[in-house]
Formats: sequence, structure tokens, C-alpha cells
Amino acid sequence: MVIRLTVTTRPTIDPALTPFINAQDETASDQALQQVLIEEAEPLINSIVRSKLQTSRIYRGPENERGDLDDLCGEVIVRLVKRLLELKANPDRNPVSNLRGYVTTMTQNACDEYLRDKYPERHRLKNRLRYIVTHTNGFALWQAEDRRWVCGFVQWRASGMRPAISGTPDRLLNGVDDFIAQALGGRDAAGTIPGDLVASIFDRIGCPVEFDDLVAVVAQLWGIKDRLWYGGDRSDDTDSFDDSAFDPRPDLEAAIDRRRRLQHVWAEICELSSRQRAALLLSLRDQQGRSVLTLLPVAGIATIRQVARALDLQAEQLLDIWDDLPLEDSKIGLQLGATAQQVVNLRKSARERLARRTQAPAE
Repeated sequence: MVIRLTVTTRPTIDPALTPFINAQDETASDQALQQVLIEEAEPLINSIVRSKLQTSRIYRGPENERGDLDDLCGEVIVRLVKRLLELKANPDRNPVSNLRGYVTTMTQNACDEYLRDKYPERHRLKNRLRYIVTHTNGFALWQAEDRRWVCGFVQWRASGMRPAISGTPDRLLNGVDDFIAQALGGRDAAGTIPGDLVASIFDRIGCPVEFDDLVAVVAQLWGIKDRLWYGGDRSDDTDSFDDSAFDPRPDLEAAIDRRRRLQHVWAEICELSSRQRAALLLSLRDQQGRSVLTLLPVAGIATIRQVARALDLQAEQLLDIWDDLPLEDSKIGLQLGATAQQVVNLRKSARERLARRTQAPAE
């Protein structure tokens, strides 16, 4: 008789998460979680978001929406916190064995969702071109050594040919007008069979091209704008453009001063009554209508648990309503057992107290 022993091994968890998973009390858990976010997650998230969306080249003029990028980074962090809290509650269920890989995938997915929702025409074009380069004989889509997705003729991939340097459609095609006149014989690009158009673009460029650049080229040829301007040198553009205005690095002294003021205001908010805190925090919004509450964990002013505690909620309960913030007065009233007008009165009294305590305008 043969006895077979089954050895069950616990799934591995990334060592960076071990202090958080093993923390026995709430204070230690919060500290470990903040360390993971600040040292491991936030730099990676910010880097991916700003690289993938190319913020200094996409947004310009009055339509500058860089605030969306901060919101996007904050949204990824909140998703990550929610996932890590679930992991701590049940470490053996779907463990995160590679934190950087997990954060990278989560951030890239969030960026894709953002672009799909914000720029639907470009997203549809991108999907269409992806199908063409992956389902047309002679074309290929692959990942280069620097992990960029590039496309071109199959023989280019086999030969290991280096991709073209990223640039504007005009630069990549050595002149869009010349490309239309010479490669397309003056025909309307929109009336050209898509596969033939892509082949003509590949022939013109003469080497693999970054897939996003292919999307930018076809978008210009087909007149698809979606309020987006696609990268490159603006030196010959008629509009003035100052890259320094889009420098994502904040002024250090101003950032430190702003953080101190926020910490002071947060401390005073925590001194309000429970109902005043809820009436204020759950409705707090900035000039664009976005929830200010969601920025607190991102700015390191308060952790998710601390915000939840200020609202007399569990962290999981707060995360359940996170995407709905800021809440309307009627919904806040339902949580407090109060009317919408009572919520308004609570918020007003909270603002007045904060104004006295922080010597700032009540609004």
C-alpha cells in the first residue's frame, strides 16, 4: 500500500507587502500600507500615467486637463488600497506575488479606460488598426526591447530592425501632403482601403513604427482629432507653446507650504462633531466638481482608514462609495438620518468653525 502525501504550500506574497500583511494592530497596518504606497506604488503609478498619456504633449491652452491625471493617479491608488485590504483579510486568496507587476497592469488598464472614455474616436481607431496589423498577412505587432509596442512588416520583426524615432505625423511621413501626393497619388486617404493605407505608411517610413504613432498618423490622415494633439516637436507650429507650463514637478517650497496648511485643516476637521464632519467631507469638491476627499490619501494627509474613521465608517464601507464622491446632500442625509436642509446647516456651521480656527474664508 502506497501512501501519498500532499504538501500544500502557501501562495507567495511579494516581500514588500509582508509587513502590511503581518501587522497585528491598525496603527502598524496603516504605517506599513503608507510605506508601500509612498515607496513602491506612487512613483510607479505617476511614472506610468505621465508616460502613457504623454501629458506635456497632449494638453494645451484652455483645454488643459492635467487635473484629470492627478485624479487618475488617485483612482489607481484607491483601487490598489482596496485590493490590498482584501489581500490582508484573506492572504491566501489571489495573492499578489509581484507588486510592481500588479501595479503596472492596474495602472495601464486605468489609463486605457481613461483614454477610451475621454477620446472615443481615437480609441475606436486604435482598435481598428490593432486588428489590421494583427490579422493582415505580412503585418505584425510586437514589443520592442524597450517594451514599446511597434508594428510594421513581418520581415522587419524577423530581422530585428530598430523602430523609427517617435514624432509628429508630418515628421514620420516626411511631410503629410507629400505622402498624399506621392504615395497615394493624390487620392483621399479616407477613401483608401485601410490595409493599403497602412502598407503605404510602412513603405514611406521604411522601418517599424511605434503603434501609437501609427494611430496618430492615420488619425491626421482621416481627420480624427478628439481634441488631442499627438506628440513631437512644436517648433514649427504657429501657436506658441511653452513646455515649462506643463512641467509636472511642483515648486518644492509651495508644495511643502500647501501640505502643512492641508494638515492643519485636516486636524481641525477631525475636531468637528461627527455629523459636521460627514456633512462637510462627503460633499467637499474642487472648482471642477471633483471630490477633494479622494485627494487626501494621495497627498499623504490622511490614510483611507483615517478618513473612514473621521466619517464613522469602516475602510471597506468608504471604498464602496468612493467612486460616487462627492455625494449630494440628499444621499448624505440618508446616511445621517437628516434632511437635505439639515445637511446644509451642518456643513455651514462646520465651515464657519473651520474659518475661525484656520483664519481662512468660510468658502
